[in-house]
Amino acid sequence: MSKISDAIRKHPLVVNSELTESAKDELAKEVASENYLEVKKPNIITQKGKFNFNAVQQDLVNFMFWKFDEIDYENRTLTLQCEEIVKLLNLQRGGRTNTWIKNIFKDIKDKSIWIPVNDPEYEEETFSYFSKVKIKKGSGDIVLEFEQSTLNFLILGATKYFTLYNFFDIFKLKGKYAKRIFELLVSFVYKTNQYTTTMENFKELLHFSYDYQSDIERKIIIPALQEINDNTRLDVDYKIKDNKITFLYTTDSLFKHSIELNEKYQKLYEKVKQKEEEEKGIIDKNSKNISYFRHIFEKDQEEVIDAEVKEVKESNKRDNKKEEQELREKIEKELRAKIEQEFREREKLSERMEKEKRENEEIHEIVLALEKYNVPMKEWRQKTWDELKELVKKLENK
Repeated sequence: MSKISDAIRKHPLVVNSELTESAKDELAKEVASENYLEVKKPNIITQKGKFNFNAVQQDLVNFMFWKFDEIDYENRTLTLQCEEIVKLLNLQRGGRTNTWIKNIFKDIKDKSIWIPVNDPEYEEETFSYFSKVKIKKGSGDIVLEFEQSTLNFLILGATKYFTLYNFFDIFKLKGKYAKRIFELLVSFVYKTNQYTTTMENFKELLHFSYDYQSDIERKIIIPALQEINDNTRLDVDYKIKDNKITFLYTTDSLFKHSIELNEKYQKLYEKVKQKEEEEKGIIDKNSKNISYFRHIFEKDQEEVIDAEVKEVKESNKRDNKKEEQELREKIEKELRAKIEQEFREREKLSERMEKEKRENEEIHEIVLALEKYNVPMKEWRQKTWDELKELVKKLENK
């Protein structure tokens, strides 16, 4: 499997799907010629989330989304290196810094956000990004622990749409309102160049307390848009009319890349879901067949054979007892042959999946070893897997 295929197979969308290992391999080969960006925020959070995070808290939440490709899916945890956070925020490493970072993540954990819920009985529900924060001894690294349902939501989203943007585009902004307005507008840039909402909803989305329009413009909108226009690829203006605010914006060609990535991600999403449905149909059919045949010979053998014989007799008008007995034996033989065939196929499938699993584990170990010894990727493409195995052996024996 190519490196791109392998990357697709390890994509969070594929990893968290219900596909069997062989179906994941097949899907990876289908999309091997395309490359996908790791997802960012689900649009339901970006466009509808109501929260009161300060600028640093927003930066660290975005940093978490940026690092999702390094998540430990088995243990549902994500480790963020303290040293990297210190450099990111331009801090001096020390005891106070560690405590400050630790408390920021605790505040994020304790702060819920409001998001809409697709339920006829309820309008909104609270949502927390992670369920637990742990600090590693010595390094001070942050370990975020997720509920499985939360992790699936953050990676797959309540819907299939995500806001994709470069982490450092929003990180350059310093004001909390500038960051929030920027991600809000970017989430619509793939389909429109304007965003309109009521002043009441705008107030809830940004979580500010000003009531007068003049205060909102002077203290929030104008400073935020000036920062966005000076530091990002967006060029934004606004107008307020009938208690509604409309943002009008243009962007340079660099944002086209994000739009294309968004479209590619939607295609991957659709392929995964289609593959799941196809495979689920096959698995359901096989399971029903096996359940049916087991039912025949464990409980109601005579009853089922009688029904089969009766159906054949009626279609052929057979009455002779000898012929009926021969027919009964023939039907029983055919049913038993079907059972044996079904179980043989299931055993072959299990053996093939087990073999593929072993091969994938071996490939994963080789890739990790090559990365460990800093072997350039261009050398990987020139060698077979057997040659790469030998190369790893030589490196480890040095």
